[in-house]
Amino acid sequence: MFSVTNNDTRGANFLPLMFRREIIAHLLLSSENFDEWLCRYLLYQDLICPALLVQQDVKGDDVNLYFLAPDPLSTSSAPHRECQFQLIKDWLMCWARLGEMFGDGAPPFRRVELALPLSSLEFKRSLRQRLGCDVRFVSGGTRVVIPVEFLRKSVNSTDPLVAELLSALSKRVLEKLEPQSLLVEKIYRIMASHAGAIPTMEIMAGKLFKSVRTLRRHLRGDGVNYQELVVNYRIAVAKCYLLDTNLPANEIARLVNYADSSNFYRVFRYTEGVTPSQYRNRASLNTVDDLSVL
Repeated sequence: MFSVTNNDTRGANFLPLMFRREIIAHLLLSSENFDEWLCRYLLYQDLICPALLVQQDVKGDDVNLYFLAPDPLSTSSAPHRECQFQLIKDWLMCWARLGEMFGDGAPPFRRVELALPLSSLEFKRSLRQRLGCDVRFVSGGTRVVIPVEFLRKSVNSTDPLVAELLSALSKRVLEKLEPQSLLVEKIYRIMASHAGAIPTMEIMAGKLFKSVRTLRRHLRGDGVNYQELVVNYRIAVAKCYLLDTNLPANEIARLVNYADSSNFYRVFRYTEGVTPSQYRNRASLNTVDDLSVL
C-alpha cells in the first residue's frame, strides 16, 4: 500500500512509538471517535505499522482484530517465533494505552487470545494485569476482542500522551503557517492542539473566552475571516503529509477533510502557486541539493 518516505519503521522497538511521527498523530487523533480511529488505522496500517498487519470483523458486541502476520507457533525457527511474539506483545502494550487516550481510562480489550503455549501461570497473570483483560493462550490464530461500545468513545484531549503528540504536531504545522497577528497564531495553535475535527467558530470563540461576534470583529481587523484560517490550517497539514509520506494527493485531500479532491487541488494551487505534486517534487529536489552539498 503506502510507506513512510524515510526512517525504517520495521521491528518491535518501533511499535510503542508508532504514534510519535507528528503527521501520523494527526491521521489518528483527528478522528471523531475510536470507530473512525480504527478505520483509519486499518486503512493506513502499512504506513503506521507495516511490520504487523491486522484484519477486523464485527460479531454482535465484539470487534475482533486478527493478526495477519505469521503466528509464532507456525514457524519452526525459535528466534523468529520469539521476535514475532515480541512484536505482538509490544503492539498489545501500545494499544492497551488507548483506554486512557479515549474516554474514561478503561482498558480497550475485552479478551486477548495469543497463539502461544502457556509457559507459566505467573507470565499469564502478569500479561493479564498489564493488558487489563482476560488473556488466553490458544493453538489457533492470535485475536484481540474489543467491546463494540468502545467504538463510540472520543479522543481525550487531556490525556498526557495525547497532549504531547498534539503539541509536537502543533510545532510542525505552525512552521508552515504565517499568522498575521497574535490572535491568529493562538487560533492556529488551538486548531493543532485540538483532538478530533477542527473546532467550529463557535467552539473557538468559547476557547478564546470571546463571543462569536467579537471574534469575527477582531479577525476582520486582522484582514481575515475564520474560514480562511481553517483553509490555511488544512493546507499546512496537507504539506506535512506531502513531505512526510508517499500518500497520493487525493488521499491527503480526504485526510484534511476535502470531500472533493479537485477542490483541494484548486485551493492548494491558489494558496501555494503550485500543485500538491509539484510541491512534493520541489521539496524532494531541495533535499537532494542539500545532501549533495554535504
